[in-house]
Amino acid sequence: MLSSLLLLASPAFAAAPTAAAASAGPLGRLETARTVGSAKGRTRLAERLTAPVGTERRAPQRARLLLDRACQAGFAKACHNLAVLLERGGGGPKGDARARELYLKACQAESQELEACGNLAVMLTQERGGPPDQKLAREVFDKLCDHGSAHACFNLGAMLWNGQGGPEGLKRAAALFSEACKEGVKQPYEVEHGQQ
Repeated sequence: MLSSLLLLASPAFAAAPTAAAASAGPLGRLETARTVGSAKGRTRLAERLTAPVGTERRAPQRARLLLDRACQAGFAKACHNLAVLLERGGGGPKGDARARELYLKACQAESQELEACGNLAVMLTQERGGPPDQKLAREVFDKLCDHGSAHACFNLGAMLWNGQGGPEGLKRAAALFSEACKEGVKQPYEVEHGQQ
């Protein structure tokens, strides 16, 4: 699910909502933000358009366009959210190669979208959106583990255990597995065999 953002009006783009937008409620106010060019406003509106209503999404095709414009304007969260839609095929055809590029862009942004980094690392370990890059995946998992992601620590441990993306590190891998387990990450064997 796309995460939520707080809509902040930039003084350069702040404009009084039209009477129609004001009477349309929150979605109308978001439309006003979109029309005046706010990348954050576009992203917030796109999140609302992809939020589930009953069993269906509102307008993922439109959300995809808004996120693309906000990403092009340099808003890293929009790049991440667009990558999620592309990876899942939301609002159009799947696009793993572009999703991978956008995850990388969001991960390398000044705001460091850590969720995008995690999604990138998973794609890098697999042949999704390009050839596998075990070395870079290991570096990304290491960075995320340093930021406190137990799942990233577990994945880094698996890569160290198997010698993927660099030399084996069985001692460190065991420590990472133990720490991830303390944080609630279940090893695949435990989940598969119903052990809690």
